[in-house]
Amino acid sequence: LGERSAAPAEAPVVTAGFTTPTPQGLPDPGQLPEQGTLGTEGGGSAEAQWSAADIAFEDPTNMYTLVIDQFNDNPTGRERVGVMYRYLQGQGFPVIQPRLRDDVIYLLVGAAPEDSDLSALLRELKALPVPGSKERTFQSAYSCRIDSFF
Repeated sequence: LGERSAAPAEAPVVTAGFTTPTPQGLPDPGQLPEQGTLGTEGGGSAEAQWSAADIAFEDPTNMYTLVIDQFNDNPTGRERVGVMYRYLQGQGFPVIQPRLRDDVIYLLVGAAPEDSDLSALLRELKALPVPGSKERTFQSAYSCRIDSFF
């Protein structure tokens, strides 16, 4: 991700169902770096896969994100993270392309300049049932600084 520094006040912020417009100065999603993301391997077009949430995550003014879950980097883990990604996307959450760090795949939601900007989104996620379970929720979700985690 590189160094995060102060940037324009127009930074895109993606939180619970709300996306501010992306400033004209941001690069086209197809020009963003592909490192650390899943889903761009195997010949898929990176341009077609970057959402507003992905762009907001890459914006250096957005310092925080929510870690929803983590999975082993193996075929089962990749399948499970894909299911969770599509589920959260279908529920309207600003889910970010899963990120790989070492041998762990992280499922992330939202990006904002301040931790407090994500608190309502975190509460919503913690109450959301995990697909296929009537009892389990995303209670273990937590906020983290993007630059210290990735």
